[in-house]
Amino acid sequence: MALEMGFRLDLGDKVSIRKPDLAVLLDTNPVKARPSDRSFHGICDLCIEFLSDSTPAEVKRDTILKKEEYAKAGVPEYYILDRRGNHTAFYQLNKQGVYEPMDGSEKGIIRSTVLEQFAFRRQNLEAQTPFKTLINDPIYKPFVLKSLQEEKRQKEEERLQKEQALAEVERLRALLKNSGTDFHEN
Repeated sequence: MALEMGFRLDLGDKVSIRKPDLAVLLDTNPVKARPSDRSFHGICDLCIEFLSDSTPAEVKRDTILKKEEYAKAGVPEYYILDRRGNHTAFYQLNKQGVYEPMDGSEKGIIRSTVLEQFAFRRQNLEAQTPFKTLINDPIYKPFVLKSLQEEKRQKEEERLQKEQALAEVERLRALLKNSGTDFHEN
């Protein structure tokens, strides 16, 4: 479930209300969001912020303040997306409750620990690679453009069936020719 509402962060010494640009709540989250809720009363599984970079204070809010608050509240993953790329970062909460960078050391691949099978290449994100060119990449296959993947699979199946039908026609022609029967197409 993607969340478009705020959530309350009880930080011990203070309470903060945050509305991430995008938040993910898994079905396994112990607190369930109800459609009528105006705010979520649990901790999000993943928060994504699109960097507000109009002022240095906005950059600080997204890169330092929210990062600290989300970590202290226990948000397992926090992504900061910066259209300029200067502050793009991906964090996962370690056992000590501190965010560690998800550096993508495996050939630049960032793998979520929250979203099963969700992974991406940082270079594809930065280059804004079109989805249609990612369709055959095994990193994206589990979740990108499933309908396009199905359409491609169906077209391949149709192509194979047509090839098999043409091969069968050729086989039958050869049988007829070998049997001495004269065969003419109309």
